[in-house]
Amino acid sequence: MVNANIAELTSFLTSDSTPLPANVHGGLQAAQATVRLILDTLAQVKPADLITTFVHAQTQGAARRDIAAALWKRWGKHTQTVMAAGARHLAMLWQSAWEEGGGEAHAVPSTAFSEADLTKIYADRGFMPSKTLDHIGEIIGH
Repeated sequence: MVNANIAELTSFLTSDSTPLPANVHGGLQAAQATVRLILDTLAQVKPADLITTFVHAQTQGAARRDIAAALWKRWGKHTQTVMAAGARHLAMLWQSAWEEGGGEAHAVPSTAFSEADLTKIYADRGFMPSKTLDHIGEIIGH
């Protein structure tokens, strides 16, 4: 559904001018704000209702593109809204962490990284590999 409508979604997200939520302080407030976002999202896009739309289109013998179209017709505006809210929430979390951690005091002024420098940092597949919750403790030492 999203891939089939990526241009419309991108246009919506890049034109969203809704202000960011207020910054949070500490992990508890960040977690509480994230749970509120999840609950707000679930109120706008109820998983059971989304599945019902999918199953209905599927049982009608619709092709994949037609199923995506049916989902977008019913859920596209809601999807755009919750994705924008998620992007704003993530930006707020980063901004909160930057301010709380004194990011400006630790930033190297006016220094740009070269592509080669960034590749050295981000190409290390051994650095924080993706793990499921039951195995992440092995990596983070808990």
